[in-house]
Amino acid sequence: MVDWSADLRVGGRWNVIFRTADGTDLPASGEFVEIEAPRRIVQTRAYAWDHPTLGRRQTTVAWLLEPIARGTRLTICHGRFAGLHEAAAEHAEGWARVLAWLQAHVEAGRLAA
Repeated sequence: MVDWSADLRVGGRWNVIFRTADGTDLPASGEFVEIEAPRRIVQTRAYAWDHPTLGRRQTTVAWLLEPIARGTRLTICHGRFAGLHEAAAEHAEGWARVLAWLQAHVEAGRLAA
């Protein structure tokens, strides 16, 4: 990820740019559709390029935050993949990878700036 911006309010837009190893920029964006601070954020998401398994189809990502004894449990629910099993599996694998990176970062005692 080389760029990320957001207007964190219902109706606000967000944008991200991922850069691949070969230097290709892959933008995505969407809108915040629900915010129930401090427990839930729901946003739409669509690629601004033709994703191989999803195309430019809009999906929905829900970020669920739950207080637990040692911090916060984060659950990601990424939906609206009806009929696109390969895209759903690919995105599930991607989220598992990203959440593992986040967990390793937190367990190492590093906090985001």
